[in-house]
Amino acid sequence: MKNGWFGLAIVSALLWVGGALAQSQPAFDEAVLDLGGTWKIAYDPKNIGLQQNWQKARPSALRDIKVPSCFEETPEGAGYDGVVWYYHAFRIPETFREKTLYLEFDAVNGFG
Repeated sequence: MKNGWFGLAIVSALLWVGGALAQSQPAFDEAVLDLGGTWKIAYDPKNIGLQQNWQKARPSALRDIKVPSCFEETPEGAGYDGVVWYYHAFRIPETFREKTLYLEFDAVNGFG
């Protein structure tokens, strides 16, 4: 993360890149970076994303989605029950350097 960019992909479950998910959070400095806003989403009804390396190369059929929200609330997601990929890039502030970072989700659908 030399340049401060961090990519994120979620495949119907929480994936942690570069660290293990802690069972409990120790006391920490409560600096918060809100990641809400417009993200990109890709529906993967055939579950081919991992095989086609969507975690490295985004598929062409991306749609915007507001986060926080639920993909079932979108026209394409109504009634959909399958794999979904979320994409978002953000800059980690310099003040977070050398600190332990936690990624918190308020809710995860299915196998979270």
